[in-house]
Amino acid sequence: MTQALILTTLMMAPRGTQRGAASIVYMPEDFTLGPLQPMARPSQFLRLRHRFWHRMLPGSTALRRPWLAAMRQMAEAGQIEIWAGPCAQDQVKLLTLVDLAITLGKQPEQIRFRQFATDRPWVGVMDGLPGQDPSPPPAMGCTADLAKALRDAWHAICAPRPDRLFDLAGAGLSVPGLPYLDRGLQAFTECYPDLRTGLDRVDTRLLHQATGKGWQHAARWVAPVMTGDDGGPMSGDMVLFERLRLMANPAQAAPALECRELDKRFHTRKLRLTEAGRAFLAGERHAVAENGLDRWVGGVHLNSRAGRIWYRDGSGQLVQG
Repeated sequence: MTQALILTTLMMAPRGTQRGAASIVYMPEDFTLGPLQPMARPSQFLRLRHRFWHRMLPGSTALRRPWLAAMRQMAEAGQIEIWAGPCAQDQVKLLTLVDLAITLGKQPEQIRFRQFATDRPWVGVMDGLPGQDPSPPPAMGCTADLAKALRDAWHAICAPRPDRLFDLAGAGLSVPGLPYLDRGLQAFTECYPDLRTGLDRVDTRLLHQATGKGWQHAARWVAPVMTGDDGGPMSGDMVLFERLRLMANPAQAAPALECRELDKRFHTRKLRLTEAGRAFLAGERHAVAENGLDRWVGGVHLNSRAGRIWYRDGSGQLVQG
């Protein structure tokens, strides 16, 4: 059994780094996108995620390999330390890693946390290298009660209905030492379409980029939306380009966007807001009512054709469609 393993969600982490006797392993992924399921069978969970990302980025294995390697190291480690940044994506990964560690047989006392206030502290944290922050935040131990609370939150995210997720998000999950956990839950509640417009937060932000503007390259729509309100990453560029492509699909009853210059590189195409898109943003028309919706949010499959639709109202409460 190895001495210690550090699992980090921080995007700027160097690969294959040692800190003292501990190995530092960077964990890529964005669990705020695509389908999720409980971690009872980790290999099955990874296959589910691999299929999702293979559809999004055909041929990609870049995400599955680090997780397979980390699972082997986690099973052998005597101590696991999770380093997390403050953004919503990192907080969701923290929940994922706790559930995975317990599923792999670790006890809560074998898990520790270091919660960073920024997602870019890396150079200063590495031993012997100059940087802005020469020392990481203090480690925080995990108790049985804390592990249970974190796993309950992960299971709520993976549940086939969103009721428990919204209950937890409303009550708050953050605790002393882990003050950003609520951001992870909030990211999932904001994936539900707005009751008034039928648009979720990402689509709303993308369409707002065109307000009062004409034709623009797709890349200009995406860049301002890649950073969330918490200063961390909101969505990757490939995911946002896919959202634009879907909203510009002429097969829809009421596309929110119009696309021209249909070359092979979507980011170089020009888009503009349609009258339907303006009406959706204004709440004069409803995007789901007109175009339907088929999308996964954690463990929930939003499918308008099957009548499985939930909305988020103006106060952030859950409303079943």
